[in-house]
Amino acid sequence: MKKILASLLFTTLVLMSGCEKQPEASLTNQSDSALTKQFEAADEKISQYLDQLDHPDTLLEQRKQIICKDWPEVYEQQYSPALIKLAPEYTAEKLQQDFELAANYYKEKDKISCNQ
Repeated sequence: MKKILASLLFTTLVLMSGCEKQPEASLTNQSDSALTKQFEAADEKISQYLDQLDHPDTLLEQRKQIICKDWPEVYEQQYSPALIKLAPEYTAEKLQQDFELAANYYKEKDKISCNQ
């Protein structure tokens, strides 16, 4: 009888502790889901900016707005933070270097200076 009671008590404790840990996993999944949505939305915006920069009919003022304001803002405030949290192998420094490389390509191609 003691063995049955002990076994029942042990099983109950295991089940209860297992149930307590599920909300933590659920919160993590929700957090990852929100980060993934943030990353995907930022990635989509950046893709649209790059499409505009690659389109020959995009006006120079629009190009300057994208290169100097819109793209860096989305990249630094939304894209990079989400990517770093989702994939910690990426660092802020590496992502900043990648951004500068891409932005400099468009600045040189379109002869745009963001300091003016």
